[in-house]
Amino acid sequence: MELESEIARSGNPDSSQKHHALGDLTPFKSRGKADAPSPSVQGIDGMASALVFDDDYVQQFVFQKDEVLKNSFDIFIKTPDYVAAMEAIDILLAGVKQTLTNNAEIEQTISDFKELRDAFGKSKPGNIPKSSKIHKAFGTGNKTENIPEALKPFETFIKSQEPSKWIGWQIKGNEYLKLGDNCPYCATPLVGEGQKDTALAVEKEFDAAAVGHLNTLKAVIERLGKYFSEKCRENLQKVTKTKIDLTAAEVSFLTGLKAEIDGMITQLEGLRAISFFSLRDVDQISEKITPLKIDLALMDKLDSPETRSITDRAMADFG
Repeated sequence: MELESEIARSGNPDSSQKHHALGDLTPFKSRGKADAPSPSVQGIDGMASALVFDDDYVQQFVFQKDEVLKNSFDIFIKTPDYVAAMEAIDILLAGVKQTLTNNAEIEQTISDFKELRDAFGKSKPGNIPKSSKIHKAFGTGNKTENIPEALKPFETFIKSQEPSKWIGWQIKGNEYLKLGDNCPYCATPLVGEGQKDTALAVEKEFDAAAVGHLNTLKAVIERLGKYFSEKCRENLQKVTKTKIDLTAAEVSFLTGLKAEIDGMITQLEGLRAISFFSLRDVDQISEKITPLKIDLALMDKLDSPETRSITDRAMADFG
């Protein structure tokens, strides 16, 4: 292919590379010899035109790394019909883009929904795995809301913003209590009746990791509160503050909430990702859009004025 291109340039009288190309055709055994004849092209002076193979043209315009032909999009795809379809779809999606794109609050809401969903682990309807964060936090009762009487002196720390850090710190001192009857942190004598047992009881009642999950999920639920229906918020208050293990009805409520959150995430992300390319086949527009229409009548746990303010704006253009 390269030899053909060199010959093509050599025979092209308008080629700026003609002289260089002729030199490239010098036989190897004649190169570097002053008396060796130089290559020349004869017999084409009377030719007005000729079809030649030019490898430079092929590499520059025809064979592209990421497309078959340079500017193939403009040549083959960006037709007047394409532009008109793009404009029509832009109008259709205007409400969705304005509501769901580049919106910090929506980004945070979707992120919070995902965090709450992921806390359930691989749950199934009516069942929450014991290994999940949600079960570790609330499955055996919310002990930070129901502090045993013996641990009331520590209530301020247990109900602080980051109780898991304090619990972890307090538990680390227990191994040193075996060495004596003084507090391992302040050296105060723990000689009163039950004082040492009280200090050791924190580890028996609380798990730092579980309390950490509980605190994180409480914050997420509080941020998402306005997107839950009033009844859902009431039920969450009961479930997340229960003193005992979750009942079957409470587990069913939580897994039902998780299912609705799953559906909401799928639809919101589907709406944000929708584009001309996913709707370019006009016959499939309805088929593509219908599954993404958010119907809060089917998501009663998420049916709140705040949720509707988002979904109504996003759905306005879909009819």
